[in-house]
Amino acid sequence: KTLVKQEMLTEYIAQKEGLSFTDEEKEKEIAEIEGQGYNEETVKQYTGRTMDQYAHIKQLYDKVQDFILENAKVKEVKD
Repeated sequence: KTLVKQEMLTEYIAQKEGLSFTDEEKEKEIAEIEGQGYNEETVKQYTGRTMDQYAHIKQLYDKVQDFILENAKVKEVKD
C-alpha cells in the first residue's frame, strides 16, 4: 500500500516537473542492475516487475529525489 502511494507520488512529481530520462539512461540502469547479478527472472521474483518496468521506476525515483534535494529550501527553526 505504501509502495503504491510512493510510486504514484513519484510519477506525479515527475510529470508535474517535467522530469524524464533517456533510453540511454534506462539502458545504463539495466546494465547496472545486471552488473549486480540480477537478471530478468530475479528482478521479476523480487519486485513483481519486468526489468524494463523496474528500471523505469528506479530512474524516476532517482530523478525526483535529485530534484527535491536540489530545490529544497531549508529553514532553521529556533526553539
